Amino acid sequence: MDLMFFETVFSIDERQGKDMDFKVGFVVGFLFVLFFVIIFSASRMKKKGRGEYDERQQLVRGKGYKAGFFTMLICNMLILLLANDDGSMKYINTDVAVMISAFVALIVFAVYCIFNDGYFGVVENPKSTIIGLFLIGVANMIIGFSNSESWVVDGKLSLGVLNFACGTTLFIVSFAGVIKLAINKREDE
Repeated sequence: MDLMFFETVFSIDERQGKDMDFKVGFVVGFLFVLFFVIIFSASRMKKKGRGEYDERQQLVRGKGYKAGFFTMLICNMLILLLANDDGSMKYINTDVAVMISAFVALIVFAVYCIFNDGYFGVVENPKSTIIGLFLIGVANMIIGFSNSESWVVDGKLSLGVLNFACGTTLFIVSFAGVIKLAINKREDE
């Protein structure tokens, strides 16, 4: 690995004073999440039947992936249309815009799958998944609000807003799950 690459990625100038903290926090947070994903995945593999989907659910998930993909494609085309010749945007950092488009695509996928009974596995407990999504959303919102002073840098929506956007995404998905549980409960009665 070239030292120049490392210096470019982790360079600090006057307007990026807090970005170094963000980058270190991002790396630590990513490793933390990766650790828990590995642990969570290993525990799920031990429980047979959990996370398995029947044929109808797999078809629904495929349609959800398709809807999410085209949503992200449209969002990214809008970003390209709104970007200046150098790739920058007037009111939002381009990296943030792309990440928000990924969050929007995730919302489309999750909500579509939830309302068409394709999000939760055959024997999976939807309540525990919804509670987990909600709690992770709360954690992201707390982190986002604690970094609210870094949401706007040089007049542009900056990377500091991504925790808030992630928390909002998880709130929307968990809220959709709660609505679907209420609908299913009403239909069962």
